[in-house]
Amino acid sequence: MSEKDIISAELDAALAKYAASPIVIAALDFDGTLAELRDDPQAVRPTDAAAKALAAISDSPGVTVALVSGRPAGDLGRLATPPLGTVLIGSHGAEIGEYTNDGEVVLLDVGITQHELDRRDKIAAELERIVKDREGAWVEYKPLAVVLHTRMAAPDDARAATEEALAGPATWDGVHALKGKDVVELPVRDATKGDAVRHLRASVSEGTDAPVPVLYAGDDVTDERAFAALEDGDVRVKVGAGDTIAEHRVPNPDSVALVLDRITQLRKG
Repeated sequence: MSEKDIISAELDAALAKYAASPIVIAALDFDGTLAELRDDPQAVRPTDAAAKALAAISDSPGVTVALVSGRPAGDLGRLATPPLGTVLIGSHGAEIGEYTNDGEVVLLDVGITQHELDRRDKIAAELERIVKDREGAWVEYKPLAVVLHTRMAAPDDARAATEEALAGPATWDGVHALKGKDVVELPVRDATKGDAVRHLRASVSEGTDAPVPVLYAGDDVTDERAFAALEDGDVRVKVGAGDTIAEHRVPNPDSVALVLDRITQLRKG
């Protein structure tokens, strides 16, 4: 598909208004947005088009690029290998870091408590019990969350495991359940992508009088919280199918690359 097939007149007008601001933020989910979804989460990489578009927009003056993901920030940096200086927001906003000059991720101290660690370990033990003898279902460990993955499980096992997780540890005190595509994430700290986008805008806006608009692109149900945090003048782009509050939609990661390339072109103009 060409750029004209992907970028509607309404989206192009929104991008033109957004790109005219001196300082802008391009905040992007990773899995399903810059990279195609895969059964093996460790095999996910940005598409060639997305990687090139990220590099180009990062070189555009006045643009802050951020990747906002449910993945741990270190994992996100390793798999995405984004342009140097990219802000990395992991674990749905519970981790914030930057992809640095030596290709490593430098994280801010988020102050994890022993109480949070104990709660996380209790959740993990229950999820491990749930996935036992259910081939293809597995448990991922994050600094402040535990995740049930069911993408590779048989449909009946996936459904049963999801129901047990939602009826069990998801209901415990201090657990903030997030249900996504074939995953149930159980964080022990209340952090959302919407909170992350608000904090990012506040940080980038510090010291400037001009509004700083945000473009956010995402494909998952957890990205709806980021869309809800945006304001007039911002641009919401839903990637793929599914219900959304976003005003604009594109089909896949390569189409997100076209959107990023259009922003780069508009800012040069």
